[in-house]
Amino acid sequence: MQFGRTLLIYFLLTITLITLALSIIGSNVSLAALWQFITIGCIFALLPVLHLVFEYLTIQKYFDHIHKLNEQQHTIQANNIDKLNQRFETMTIEFKTRLDSLKADKTYIERRLHDFVEVELALLPNGISDDVKLSNEAANLLNLVQQRQKNLAREMNFVQLQKESQIREVYLSELFADIDKVWVAIGAINEETGHSNHVDLLYVSAIARYLQCKNLFEFGTYIGRTSYHLTYASENALVYTLNLPPEQDARVAPYLGTYFHNSDREPFIKQIFGDSREFDTTPYRQKMDLIFVDGDHSYELVKNDTTKAFEMLAPGGVIIWHDYAAKSPGVVKFFKEFTQSQPVFRIKNTCLLLHIDGIAPMTFTPHAMRPSLMSKANLANQN
Repeated sequence: MQFGRTLLIYFLLTITLITLALSIIGSNVSLAALWQFITIGCIFALLPVLHLVFEYLTIQKYFDHIHKLNEQQHTIQANNIDKLNQRFETMTIEFKTRLDSLKADKTYIERRLHDFVEVELALLPNGISDDVKLSNEAANLLNLVQQRQKNLAREMNFVQLQKESQIREVYLSELFADIDKVWVAIGAINEETGHSNHVDLLYVSAIARYLQCKNLFEFGTYIGRTSYHLTYASENALVYTLNLPPEQDARVAPYLGTYFHNSDREPFIKQIFGDSREFDTTPYRQKMDLIFVDGDHSYELVKNDTTKAFEMLAPGGVIIWHDYAAKSPGVVKFFKEFTQSQPVFRIKNTCLLLHIDGIAPMTFTPHAMRPSLMSKANLANQN
């Protein structure tokens, strides 16, 4: 619209100049003046053309810019579409994987439910009939459940017999003041043991060293780890260790005493072979400062070894029994009966029972333990 008005103005000016030129010609104006008028008229005639060219170039530049923006926008949209397609493909794979996993879980759960149904049938009061065959997995699961039932029953029986026994539980430091400062070798720990607590044999070694025992006796040698470490109880300490002859226990024979054989402590260990039921204690009567009972865990053998331990115990000596735990029902049963007339100590958080000659467990006054946040909490719980 504006361009049209500009062109009209240029056109009117041109006509005016031409008219003026013609009037000058008629009034005898000089040729030079006429030529000037004509030149000015031509210039005015070219101005619209120049303006038109300028407008064209401006519009072309604008359209080029718009085209470039459109191309950039198209590229961005294309990239976004590619990314969306890739994401969609990834999500498709993920969902397929999850779906396969859910299907596998569903199959596993259905199978386990079937197994549990079989086990429930097997645990019914009357059991299952002979014609019902359990799957291998269900049979294994049934065995696991039954084993756990046995373990639970054994633990419950242990707790009950422990309540009926005259056993006083104390911390090691309450029984032996400052024993926590005694140095013992870490080798006393059997890393392969099945015991839930590995400190038991460290405590045995610490007690022997704390009391500076000279003569020590052990029921049950096995590889001789405890025998070896008991030799450090005092200077020139002598350890007697009794075990079945190798020919009577083929299972243990290859390992018997191997821990101390050919070691620097072997001269301080006297290996005795024989059945403890036939063992004559006469040469050792009232001579042993410490006796460690860790042989056969059956009721009859624990009773036998305990009787002979008291025969050999020196005045002021100590007897230590190992494996007072649910896994050793013979030991637990014996001490339920034995402690009715002879109470003993139990070291807390271990499987160790102790008798100290001349000390009555039920009237003993424990040594004060070092103050700590834990001891404060234990005292609060007791109150």
